Amino acid sequence: LIDKLNLEMQVLKNERENESTQLNAISTTLEELGENLKAKAFELEQLESQKHQLHQELQEAAHRYIYLEECFEETDAKLNHVEILLAEKDAQFVAIDNKTKQQMKEIILDAYMLMQSKHKKFPRAARDFAKKISERL
Repeated sequence: LIDKLNLEMQVLKNERENESTQLNAISTTLEELGENLKAKAFELEQLESQKHQLHQELQEAAHRYIYLEECFEETDAKLNHVEILLAEKDAQFVAIDNKTKQQMKEIILDAYMLMQSKHKKFPRAARDFAKKISERL
């Protein structure tokens, strides 16, 4: 009976040692998993921080884009206005140029007529043409 009890005690000790070994293995596994979880949580925090930073950079880039787009539209409007003014001034220049050419033709014609009237000795006509030339100049 004592041998049987000793044997049973030995079996119980062995079972207890096996359970203790298993508990130690489970405890070690839990510690490793806890460390892995902490590492993953830290990594997740870093990714969240990076995501937040990238989101801010994206918003800043969007604001810069909108500002540049507005500046471009304003500059484009100014350019269109300047082009319109340039076209108007060009038309005015052409009109002035044509008027000047016409006046030059008239002055040359009057000068020719003045020379002819002096050459043919028409003093009154010469005075009239000289007066016309001086008025036009």
